[in-house]
Amino acid sequence: MLPFRSDTETLLRIFIKYGEKCLDWIDGMFAFAVYDSIENTIFLGRDRAGKKPLYYFNNGTSFAFASELNCLSSIIPLEINRDHILQYLRLGYFYKKNTPYRCVYELEAGSCALFKLNDFTFQVNRWWAIEDQMLHPNKDSDNEVKEKIEAWLSQSIQRRIETSDREVGIFLSGGIDSGLIAALGVQYKPNIKTFTMAFDGACDENASAQKISNLLGTDHQVFNIPKGSPLADDVVNMLGGFGEPFFDSSAIPSWYLSQAAKKSVTVVLNGDGGDELFGGYRRYVPFAYHDFLARNTTRQSICSLLLKRLPTPKHQRSRFGFIHRLLELSTSDGLSTWLLAGHNVFEGSEQFLLSSGDYMMEINEAFDQLNKLQLSGLQKLMLLDFENILPGDLLVKMDIATMSHSMEARSPFLCKELLEYAPSLADRHKIHAGKTKPVLRHLFAKHLPTSLANLPKKGFEPPLRQWVQQDLRTVIRDYLSSPMGYSRTVLDSRFLELLINEKVELPVEKQIKMLWALFTLEIWYENYQSNQTFN
Repeated sequence: MLPFRSDTETLLRIFIKYGEKCLDWIDGMFAFAVYDSIENTIFLGRDRAGKKPLYYFNNGTSFAFASELNCLSSIIPLEINRDHILQYLRLGYFYKKNTPYRCVYELEAGSCALFKLNDFTFQVNRWWAIEDQMLHPNKDSDNEVKEKIEAWLSQSIQRRIETSDREVGIFLSGGIDSGLIAALGVQYKPNIKTFTMAFDGACDENASAQKISNLLGTDHQVFNIPKGSPLADDVVNMLGGFGEPFFDSSAIPSWYLSQAAKKSVTVVLNGDGGDELFGGYRRYVPFAYHDFLARNTTRQSICSLLLKRLPTPKHQRSRFGFIHRLLELSTSDGLSTWLLAGHNVFEGSEQFLLSSGDYMMEINEAFDQLNKLQLSGLQKLMLLDFENILPGDLLVKMDIATMSHSMEARSPFLCKELLEYAPSLADRHKIHAGKTKPVLRHLFAKHLPTSLANLPKKGFEPPLRQWVQQDLRTVIRDYLSSPMGYSRTVLDSRFLELLINEKVELPVEKQIKMLWALFTLEIWYENYQSNQTFN
């Protein structure tokens, strides 16, 4: 037998021999299709976390699949699914399998599907689910937990560096996750190349990233986002590459960073998954002490009275803004709580969205099932983030940013071992004494100064307010003011005009989010119309 010449050939051979069972053994990212000419079937498979995308069209008479929505949109006449667009405006991304189109779905993370051409039947199965790991908690000691996580993360980094036949680098944001990857990565590749985006003002991560690079001796490069008209043109082009409205503005620095890093490397490591597996978001802290997702009428009544006596905060990120938001969480339950704790785009103004039915029904039903699970409030929130925000937003962002420049992004935190182990850890390993991800902080401090481990969370977060109010103000207003825009079909026109003219009585950050979400919607709609005209 000839030696295996690629990972694709290896995958095909083990699939031929073991079928669906082989998915349990694969580490890393994958989305693949196998046509069986004997059985006349097409098998689709996707990795545990949903690193790589896989979409399919199935209307009962035609079937197609692709790794990009733009591909399907360019070859098949597609209809817009209005309910899914409304969901997008509430969530900030598309819910699980849903897309902007009718009859087009995304194969969910940890799922596989079999399409039988003989009778045109299609069946989806879940072969891996994070809640299965959460429902089987382990009893390892604190030291055992730290030792196992460090060993598996180190092994994962080593695999992702040494199995690449191309130059490997690291996206270094200056935070704990990417800093820890860099600290462990230099053990296998000294002087590894690291890359950071620099921003003017408070959002600049370069200072802490540079400190980490200096301590580790990496070959560090810093890139800046352009200003003026090139930014406006680039933003429209890059957001159009997603094939769907895409809310996360950090997609823009990720795209620029990938474009610049491509000149030096072809493969990059990043910290995706560290927050969702180890409790990295500030919003997790309250849920570690109380289950805000569960119904509690007493809590809701008391906090509702308090909330009515307080003024609306001018800035959501102030201390008062945080307290106000915590009270908002306390007055709600289930889906509303999660939406407030997440992107929080149109919450509180959802009455201005034009709907003829219950477009949130399937999501509400899923929440009812979630609250029946024997999980803590923190586990529920982390489960929701892992199954929704991670594959629906964060992984999509990085995949499009890197693949647009013929690069490959690898995520050591999303290795098989950590995906099976981290969800089983007790809450104290995720949030402790009001601090996020204590285990990763401990490991970070083992390799780098403790002072850096206590820095605020870092990411490639752009100056969105400056963009919306200054750099991109004209192009955003032009798109939203068009009488033919799609926003006018899903949002009350009077509210839209007030929003465009900055006359809505809402915190500035909230208005910025709304304008950005509608802007991304219009960019997608313009591309959709172009593709359908071509069809």
